[in-house]
Amino acid sequence: MTPKLGSWQRHQNIQPQLHSKFKRHQKCHLWTYLKEDLQLSDSEDSDDDVIYAKTTGPPTYTTNSYGYLVEETPTYQTTNCYKTYKGPTQSSSQQTVCRDEPTENNWMNQRTEQSIKILLQKQLEEQKLLSQEQKSAQTSMRKSGSSSSDLYDAVPEGHVQVGKIIYNPKAVLGHGCEGTFVYKGRFENRPCAVKRLLPECFTFADREVELLRESDQHPHVIRYFCMESDNQFRYIALELCVATLQDYVEGKSPYSRTFDSLQLLHQAASGIAHLHSLGIVHRDIKPHNVLISQPDTGGIPDTGGNVKALISDFGLCKKLTAGRISFSRRSGAAGTEGWIAPEMLDEDKRTTCAVDMFSFGCVIYYVLTRGKHPFGDSLRRQSNILEGDYSLQSLPMIDFYVRKDLIDSLLCFEPSKRLCAKAVLKHPLFWSRERQMAFFQDVSDRIEKENVDSEVLVCLEKKGLEVVKFDWRKHISEELQNDLRKFRTYKGENIRDLLRAMRNKKHHYRELPEDLKRSLGAIPDQFVQYFTSRFPKLLIHTYNALRCCQYERVFQQYYFIEY
Repeated sequence: MTPKLGSWQRHQNIQPQLHSKFKRHQKCHLWTYLKEDLQLSDSEDSDDDVIYAKTTGPPTYTTNSYGYLVEETPTYQTTNCYKTYKGPTQSSSQQTVCRDEPTENNWMNQRTEQSIKILLQKQLEEQKLLSQEQKSAQTSMRKSGSSSSDLYDAVPEGHVQVGKIIYNPKAVLGHGCEGTFVYKGRFENRPCAVKRLLPECFTFADREVELLRESDQHPHVIRYFCMESDNQFRYIALELCVATLQDYVEGKSPYSRTFDSLQLLHQAASGIAHLHSLGIVHRDIKPHNVLISQPDTGGIPDTGGNVKALISDFGLCKKLTAGRISFSRRSGAAGTEGWIAPEMLDEDKRTTCAVDMFSFGCVIYYVLTRGKHPFGDSLRRQSNILEGDYSLQSLPMIDFYVRKDLIDSLLCFEPSKRLCAKAVLKHPLFWSRERQMAFFQDVSDRIEKENVDSEVLVCLEKKGLEVVKFDWRKHISEELQNDLRKFRTYKGENIRDLLRAMRNKKHHYRELPEDLKRSLGAIPDQFVQYFTSRFPKLLIHTYNALRCCQYERVFQQYYFIEY
């Protein structure tokens, strides 16, 4: 079917895949005017995809590399009943053969020639405009370090590009409220997560980007790459993660077995501490907003379990004014129900960084109990928070009192009594067995020659009978009891003597009988666990008692000191 003069038709054989005008020659748009007597055919083997026009008579036209018809000055060779067209730049393999018919029937009439010339003039003007746009785009791409061909190659089929961001609409990583979606994508040839927001969330997006730019230079705060916009949405490119802390706890992540719960919690606390040091209150700390990423591998953990926790979702963050430590309740949304500190729901109270620490206390319990909440089920949770009614009975018995101490200190109803994030980082819950052993040794050395009525010893021995279970000598193995009798007398009701026994056996471990070594286990892990499992309150009781010595040089490493 031949279209009428003046109609537009796109050549279907080489329809381009790009939506922009920046094309390589072999992928350019080919728009042609077609007349009833003018038929177009393409040369599929040509590098420039030139289309040659077969006509029933001269003049003959061809499209250039931009896809526009241009008039060539033809020459003719007549052989029998055929005229062979040879354009000035054609090779012998690119000849267009025109059927030789009587001359009076071959020539196009004058009116048709004039119409085509007008058409060519219009196409020439459009060609110049397109050329200018291409040059401008190429200049811009050179400045940004990319090219039009790079742009084309970087957009796989089925993906969408917005500025420097490319994402796959079918690869949904998650979604939030107000129509927010997170997709898997790429930014400058690196994997990333693309957060797409609706116009009603633009205010939150602007705030999030502003705070991310200020705070993302930290290993445990999600990294921000860029933000782009189109007519409908805003897109934020962020560091790609493999799971949320909620996915990890609920077993939805295929990498859960490689994660260390305490390590992830410590890293999350580090990220929160960084935000607070910048005067940023997150206001929406919850398991869903703590992400898990794999450094330098596109978000996928290696077999060694080398992962890290990242604080994310800054849409509800609040920047404290310089010199202030609190802000009014009118400052914005409160957070997520069930994770909100009680003062956030009281309009008469000003809120501080302590609101994040309350939420983080709930997160710690949630992780350590594999999904339980200290304030109960979702229906009663927020009302229990307002009443200060919580339970920690589901905590594992291993290090139960150490874990309980930290969570209790974060769930205090009074915000000023909660631990700050930097203090959380130094809490014994996150100590290795080696560090615990060093602490016990330093304490024993410190109190070795103290009088019984000294401040430090009074603090240590207060409620000491609960710690040593009235007589610690009755709760150790027979091998250790026999060995201790050989050298000196130990008082079973004193914490000081228990710590002294631990220190002495550690110092003389190589000299101990083999049966006693087997009983105590290897230093430091099994050795420390031998005592802390028998006296589960020993570590946290000693730690809290020695706060009176926290300013001493030896003990500064174990406590957070706020000057």
